[in-house]
Amino acid sequence: MKPVCLDTTLLVDLERGIPSAKEEIERLLTESYRLSTTTINIFEMAFGAHKSRKTKQNIKALMALTEDLDLWDFDLKSGFLAGELLHKLELKGTSIGFRDVFIASIAITRGCNRIVTSNVKDFKRIPGIIPIPYGQT
Repeated sequence: MKPVCLDTTLLVDLERGIPSAKEEIERLLTESYRLSTTTINIFEMAFGAHKSRKTKQNIKALMALTEDLDLWDFDLKSGFLAGELLHKLELKGTSIGFRDVFIASIAITRGCNRIVTSNVKDFKRIPGIIPIPYGQT
């Protein structure tokens, strides 16, 4: 199975029951992708859950959402790669947020070059990453 990394934008839409997010997951499974996400994406979602008025409910939903996903950690190898990627982006004058660079570096070190996201603008700047948009009509 080919790995694919699910970005926070897709995970949030899944949690909210957005039809295009559910359809994208069905498409990925039909095409034999292995669904994965990173601990950075989990951090982003947990942060959002703690900011909400329904913290316990949202944390519980997040835990359920991630049960069937491969979870990838930010480790030493991805840390070194993130530093390299961010440096290259800054040299080009196209720096993006640290978290997106962390997510991309984790995916790349796991042999994954595809990230499903609605944030194509930032991820397309990262060498080695193919952002897969969803929900566009």
